[in-house]
Amino acid sequence: MKIKIEDLGETYEDCTDKNIIKEKDDVDIELIKSLMDSAGRAKARIKKDKIAYEEETKDWTFLFRDRYEILRTLIDAFLLFDKIKADNHQCSNAYLCTKHSELEFDWNILEAMRILRNGINYEGKAVDLDKWNKFKLQFAVYTSTLTKEIEKKLKTF
Repeated sequence: MKIKIEDLGETYEDCTDKNIIKEKDDVDIELIKSLMDSAGRAKARIKKDKIAYEEETKDWTFLFRDRYEILRTLIDAFLLFDKIKADNHQCSNAYLCTKHSELEFDWNILEAMRILRNGINYEGKAVDLDKWNKFKLQFAVYTSTLTKEIEKKLKTF
C-alpha cells in the first residue's frame, strides 16, 4: 500500500487557516520539563528492556508506536519554545518542518510515521520488520536531535 503524503506548504497553510496551530501567551517551561520527563521515562524503559523489546518479542508494531509517542512528545515540547500548540500531529509536524528547517527533519518521513501510527491506533494495522527497519534509525536521530535542542533551550531559561 502506497502512503499519500500531502504537500508541506499546503498542509501548513491549511493548519494555520483553520487555526489548528495556536499561539500561546508564554513559553510554558513547566510543561516542557514535564513532557521531557515523560519522554525520558519512556526512553529509559525502552533502553532497560531493549532485549525484550527487540529480540524476544519481535513486536514491531509496539516498538513503532512507542517510538512515535516519544517523538511526538518531544515535538510538542520543542514547539512550546515558540509558544506554539497544535491540535494534531500533522500540524505539529508541518510547523516543525516549516519553521525549523535547520533541524533537517524530513516532512515525508514524519508524515509516513504519523500515517502508519494512525493506522496502528485506529485501524489495527501491524508493522512488520521491514517497516520497522525503515524507520528505526530516523526515530533515533530525530529523538536525539530534539532532546539535545530542548535541553540546550532549557538552559537559557
